Amino acid sequence: MQMIASPKPIASHWSLRRKQESEQVRLENFYKNVELASRQISAAKEVEWIVEGIIPSGALLILAGPGKRAGKSQLAIGLCKAVAAETPFLGRKVNGGAAFYCNLEDGKPRTARRLKQHGITDQDINLPFWVLHEMDQLHAALAVMNNGSPKLVIIDPLSELELDSGINDENDSGQITGLFKPLRALVQETNSTLIIVHHFSKSKAMMRGSSALEAASDGWLEYSPLIKASKHDTRRRLSWVLRDAGADETLVDVDIPKTYALPITFYELSNADRQAAREEEAERLATRRRKQPAGAAGALLDMPSFLMQANVADLDPPAPPAQSSPSSKPKNEKKVANITDPTLGDEIRHIVRKAKKALTTETIAERCNAPVSEVKTVLVNLARVRLIEKTAAGRYRWTGPKENGASKQY
Repeated sequence: MQMIASPKPIASHWSLRRKQESEQVRLENFYKNVELASRQISAAKEVEWIVEGIIPSGALLILAGPGKRAGKSQLAIGLCKAVAAETPFLGRKVNGGAAFYCNLEDGKPRTARRLKQHGITDQDINLPFWVLHEMDQLHAALAVMNNGSPKLVIIDPLSELELDSGINDENDSGQITGLFKPLRALVQETNSTLIIVHHFSKSKAMMRGSSALEAASDGWLEYSPLIKASKHDTRRRLSWVLRDAGADETLVDVDIPKTYALPITFYELSNADRQAAREEEAERLATRRRKQPAGAAGALLDMPSFLMQANVADLDPPAPPAQSSPSSKPKNEKKVANITDPTLGDEIRHIVRKAKKALTTETIAERCNAPVSEVKTVLVNLARVRLIEKTAAGRYRWTGPKENGASKQY
């Protein structure tokens, strides 16, 4: 009887051949991907701007500020008007186009009054500027546009958008990420810039809600009154952190006429006026620091987020030092005296900015006479918004705005 050879050698042969072919295909695909990536990098363009140096094109941004009377909605309307009319904004060049302002919070009468304050009436039918009050209206308007996509879309505020989308917990990162997915798709599909107006938390230390907001956006802008300024002071601080263009800040003066004869106007303060305003802030901070009772954390409430040393909700009034004999030194005495110091963030920011070389954490703590643990918290927050960076040697150096207003590009 004739014996049939075992099929194992044949199977091994085809297995080896398929393995060689698959490795060859993977290698070819790898080189194709490398070539494609090289083409994309070589074809990459510089950042295109809607408002030069502040608002990039094709980005998803968040405009945040204190709750009421900060002027976020007024700034949003003024920005839409400048883009629609293609007129300079804060003295900067504007790449104009159609603009949509979707106000989900205020009714039509209040919105009409605000538009009138900006000199916008129903007779401006040739101005490519549409005011909407429902998300369905926004989707319908985008669907019927015949002249291309809008340059700018502003949704005001995020809290109403969350309610409209069925989100019941703004601190839930999963829900926030799910909300921003279609918004990101809208930006990519239309190549428009989408700005969502949002509020600070009650402590005014940072944007309200989940940290997923920062991860899902291309950057954020903060618009708030000056520190401890009078309620009649029309000056505002506008700072921004952009993923592709670095961080910077400026000071803005808002001219609000008492009548509707003249529109609201936004001015960027000159270098001298900005310096004078910062000196006024420093004086108010120093005065408040002298008057601040020991252990009180309330003075932290109106500090900008990039000056905050920690979340106010996490700061409990320090316990009094334990009784000890006169010969023994009380433990943690310095920490008790400085843990709620409201100007620590401002002092560290000033020390690092003025330093000619990178500084260690211990050196900064020694110069501002503060505990190392508190200084580390401030440095982490400043690094998060790209005002400082940590070197390979573990030292910190300033990378934020210079004295003349210039900013480092990242």
